[in-house]
Amino acid sequence: MMNRVTSMRGALVASLVLLGACAGTPTGATLESSAAPADLADLVLVDMNGRQHPVQAEWSAGRSVVLVFWQTWCLSCEREAASVVAAAKARPDLAFFGVVPGTDDDVNDFEVLAKVEQQGMTYPQIRDRDLSLTETFDVQGTPTLLVIGPDGKVSFRGHEVPEDWLAR
Repeated sequence: MMNRVTSMRGALVASLVLLGACAGTPTGATLESSAAPADLADLVLVDMNGRQHPVQAEWSAGRSVVLVFWQTWCLSCEREAASVVAAAKARPDLAFFGVVPGTDDDVNDFEVLAKVEQQGMTYPQIRDRDLSLTETFDVQGTPTLLVIGPDGKVSFRGHEVPEDWLAR
């Protein structure tokens, strides 16, 4: 009986963790000083229009790079989209990039573009088809916002736009 209760408790905890990660339940933000991967300075993000965005060029211009991981089916992403769009307009010191993880079997480009238009996302959208960005930054759920400063370090990780980004 005890093993069954322990097993059920473990399954419940695992389910809640997965549900929170998939639903993108806002859990606040964490400030980090972790170094980004050494090859990040050489990273070139290619948006859905085929335009290349070298991360180093953003840093050289004095802008931090914001990666906004999101999905078309994510209700938390939809609720957070207006704040992200407002922050992208209010913060010229930040270079925003939407990142939609998933293979072509899992993500429909037409749905992505429809959501981008519907939400008024004017910043470039990156398809992370091979999940390399998602894995590099250990993104566990959406929405997730990461700020990578010109020093190459992740300075912010969170599920919501910080209020001070909009208070300028």
